[in-house]
Amino acid sequence: MAKTMMHIALSAAAIVSLDLEMIVYRKGCLHAHLNLEQGYITWRDSGQWCNSFTRTISDEQIRTIRTFLQKSDLLEQLQEGDMTAGEDEDEQEGLAQNTHTWLITVQWPDQQLYHANGIGILPECWHQLKQLIEKLSRVSFYL
Repeated sequence: MAKTMMHIALSAAAIVSLDLEMIVYRKGCLHAHLNLEQGYITWRDSGQWCNSFTRTISDEQIRTIRTFLQKSDLLEQLQEGDMTAGEDEDEQEGLAQNTHTWLITVQWPDQQLYHANGIGILPECWHQLKQLIEKLSRVSFYL
């Protein structure tokens, strides 16, 4: 277990990019790409033509992202393929009305990619990661 956590901590420090995508049936899609190597975030929102942008992110913001990734269990969940749901019942009922899919992709320098995706219920780590991206981009990640 300690060896795995050490590998994950080292991996978080070397991550090149992180992508989050959510597609909601009949509403559109959102996509956030964080390039931690070159220091920028790209945002695409299919629902608003004027809400797509690219912004630089500071070294401090990159450190914040990497620290979050090291402390969260996101990378461990990706590597083990264990993405579990984390919404309460009221939120699940609301999501049932708007079928949606989600995708998280992490890339390392050797072009190695980890993907996690699902339909309907969001994984536990989604909300914390979403809040971090909203803070960095100053835009709500919501459809």
